[in-house]
Amino acid sequence: MSNKAKVFLIVIAGLILVAVGVFASILLVQRYQAAQTPVNAEEETVKTTVVVLTRDLSLGDRIENGDVELASVPVEIAPRDVLSTLDAAVARWSKPI
Repeated sequence: MSNKAKVFLIVIAGLILVAVGVFASILLVQRYQAAQTPVNAEEETVKTTVVVLTRDLSLGDRIENGDVELASVPVEIAPRDVLSTLDAAVARWSKPI
């Protein structure tokens, strides 16, 4: 076999290997995307009502009506000793956590 024929066969073999690699990569990406399960929008997150500040307060500031509002947050992230009514928060003094 001549040198030109050997070079030609090596180039063809290289192109075939590249094509197989691209095909395998595409298959792997498709399998990975199919394995990803989308978040089910039908599942409802259990939420609770909490009191949150509407502005920054300094230590020792008195909490007034305009300083707080109610917000709905997932139960998993709500603190254990959360205030759930505005009346429970108003007229209290801010303190460190």
